[in-house]
Order: sequence, then C-alpha cells, then structure tokens
Amino acid sequence: MSDSRFHTAVLVLNRNMREMTEKLIDRLCDSNTKYPMDIWCLDADSDQEEVVQNADKILLLGNNPRWAGAFERGIRHVRQDPLDIRTTYSHFWCVCNDAQMVDDEILAMLIDSSPDDCAQIHPYQKHHPSATFQGRCGTGVRASSYVEFVCPLFTRTFIERAQHKFGFPGIDPGFSMGWGTDYVLAYVAHELGMKSYMCDDVGILHETGTTHKHAAKTKVESNEDMRKLARNTMLDHLEEVYGKHWGQIFIDSAKRAGVDPKAFVDWSGYDRNLSLTGARA
Repeated sequence: MSDSRFHTAVLVLNRNMREMTEKLIDRLCDSNTKYPMDIWCLDADSDQEEVVQNADKILLLGNNPRWAGAFERGIRHVRQDPLDIRTTYSHFWCVCNDAQMVDDEILAMLIDSSPDDCAQIHPYQKHHPSATFQGRCGTGVRASSYVEFVCPLFTRTFIERAQHKFGFPGIDPGFSMGWGTDYVLAYVAHELGMKSYMCDDVGILHETGTTHKHAAKTKVESNEDMRKLARNTMLDHLEEVYGKHWGQIFIDSAKRAGVDPKAFVDWSGYDRNLSLTGARA
C-alpha cells in the first residue's frame, strides 16, 4: 500500500527526445511504488511530434529556457498547481532525461535516508569510480560540498527557504546554459543552515550531454560548442553575482556549515582559475 506522508513532484525535462524521455518515465513508474508521485514533463519547446505523451502532467515551455530555466520554472509552477490547488508536494525530484534508473525504489530510498537538515539528496553515480565523491564511498548518506546535477531530490523546506532568502527556488535561472547551478545549490543550502547529501545505498547511471550529442535532432548547439558557451556564461554570471573570488566564498560557506569543501575544490579548480586570471574557455 502506498504511503501518503510524502508526495513528490517528479520533474522530467525533454527537448525533442521523446523516445528516451518516455522510456525514462515508464521506468520511474515501474520502479518507484512506495510513495505517491506525479510525473511532470517539462517540455522545452519541442517539435510537436516530440512532445512526451506518457507523463501525468505536461508543462509546455516556449523559447527553450534551457535546463536551469526549465527546472526553475517547473518548480515555481508545481508548487501551486493551478489545476489542483489541493496538491502540496513534500519533495521535488528534478530528473534529467538522460539519467538511467537501474535500481528500484530510488525515490523511497532518498526520502527515507534524508536527514532533517536535507536540502537536496542524490544517488551515487555508478559510472564514477568507487571512493570518489560522486561514486560510492560506503553506505548511508554523507554531506558533500558539491553534487553534480543529474537527479537531485529537493525538500520543500529548502525550496521555500531559498525562494524567500535568495529570490529563486534553489535553482538560479541566471545560469542560462545550466552550468554553475550545482555550484550554487550547495552554497545556498549552507547559507540556509542546510546540507547537500549523497546517498551511497542507491545508484544511477548517466550519459552526459545527450541532448547536445544529438544536436541535429534536438536543434541545439553541438556538445563541443555547448561546453564552451556553458562554461563562459557560467563564469560571467558567477562573477556578476559573487565576484571573481566566488570560489573562496563557497569554500568558506561550506566550512562554516561543517562540510568538507574538498568535493567542491576538486571539481571547480579549473573554473576558479579562469575567474581569478580573467580568462575564458
């Protein structure tokens, strides 16, 4: 019997990749049964024939807001679903459509493993080597100063506190290409007295850059062009908001929160150096 203490809005992003996205949605439905969920497809201005048909609800987003903008708009929308004002979601699960859910009951495991101060929690990534901060380091959950954005589960408390203090629901739409979102998510959590967690008891697979690897079909930049544009626009926004020493600001915030900054330091070194030297990719 389903447990109704928690109700999750699952937000799945699609841009002209209907077959892959529908396969993911079917898998989510088949493999997550403990807690109720509504699957929302956030459609980023797909061609008509590529709009997903098997989601519970579809939010059509024109002019392709990219993934940071799409998830931010999706969260804003489903916090108060105008079609069902009775729905109050306890969690928001933002799932990139190239995530592969190879384990069962991932959602339940993440919910049940979440500490009281949880802002976001993410499964470990099976394709990362063991003992790396994105791979499996043991069992249970561990706080991390950086979590790669593939399918983070956000708590409603975090979303609402972030909106109140920072003016966006955890995901900053100012990162026009998405990159940088995961840097700021951990910082926002720390400034709110919350933490980002990795769960070592359940894992996923992830094929990065799928939309841009199929650029002709999805009608976006090639993967190579995207990576350069995403990095440079990320640095522009980080420096505009936090200054060129944004890296040290995030490191200090993690330390104040009692979180080892090593994961962030290791992942962000190249980007921090570009800002400090005034360079771009």
